[in-house]
Amino acid sequence: ANFAISNVSCQDGPMRLVPRTQLIPLAVAEQASQGEHLAKSSSLEKEPFLRARLGLESVLACPMRPGDVLLRDMRLWHGGTPNLG
Repeated sequence: ANFAISNVSCQDGPMRLVPRTQLIPLAVAEQASQGEHLAKSSSLEKEPFLRARLGLESVLACPMRPGDVLLRDMRLWHGGTPNLG
């Protein structure tokens, strides 16, 4: 779970989620991440390639207000976004 203790707008670097990734078997995700051009890439650099290979189209940003709680499956791909504020 993630708990907001202050406002997190889209400009403040909210968490991003890739829907339905918790349903992908680990072996399938690992196989999709194979390839010489991905070997030295960071997770953030790999993400567009992996999403395309696995047929994942969307990424959601999750702005939050104080007191909001985000409950998610721990297998769901998630990460931060840049703070542009």
